[in-house]
Amino acid sequence: MSATALKDYYKILDIHPAATVEEVKKAYRKMAFKYHPDTGIQDAFAESYFHEVQEAYIVLSDESRRRQYDNDRWLAGMTDRAREHKAVSPDWVLKESIKLYNHITTVDVYRMNHRSLYEYLLQLLNDRHMSILTSSDEPSVNEGIVNMVLQSTKGLKYTYMRPVADRLGRLAADIPELQQKLDAMLKARRREAQWEKRM
Repeated sequence: MSATALKDYYKILDIHPAATVEEVKKAYRKMAFKYHPDTGIQDAFAESYFHEVQEAYIVLSDESRRRQYDNDRWLAGMTDRAREHKAVSPDWVLKESIKLYNHITTVDVYRMNHRSLYEYLLQLLNDRHMSILTSSDEPSVNEGIVNMVLQSTKGLKYTYMRPVADRLGRLAADIPELQQKLDAMLKARRREAQWEKRM
C-alpha cells in the first residue's frame, strides 16, 4: 500500500505513534463524542470523519492489527525515518537495506503486506538510486545491498520479486557468484508460485 493510499490513523485520532492502548481509547472517546452523528451535527464531513475515527480505533486498539498497520506505515515511509533522510549515497542505500532487514526479522512474513514491501523496495531501488549505485566504484557496497535485500525478501511473492530481482541483477552484474545466487532464488520463487497456482 502506498503512502497516499494508507490513512494515518495516528493523525486521525490526534495521538503519537507510541501511544498506549489507554491513550488510543481516550482519544477515540474524545473524537467519537465530538463527531458522532447522534450529537445532532448534520454535517456530511462529521459523519464521514466519525467513520474514519472508528476505523482508526478498530486497527489501533487491536495488537495484531496495529502491528500490521505499523509495518505498512514503516514501509510506506510514514515514520520519522523518512524525515531523517538526507543525501543519497551507496552507503545510505546499504544502511537502509540493513534497516529493512532488521525490520523484516520482526515481522511475520506470511502475514505481511507484500505490496507494501514491494513498493518500499522500488523506492529504495528507484532509477535515481540505481544510477548512483551503478556509477559508483564500490562493488562491496552493492554486494551488501543485494545480500540484505535478498534476505529481506525471503517471503516475498514471485510477482513482486521479479521486478526487484531485475534491479538487483544490475547491481550484481559484475559479481558472478552473486548473480548465480540471485538467479537460483528467482527460479525457486517461480517454482513456488507455479506450485501454489496448481494447488
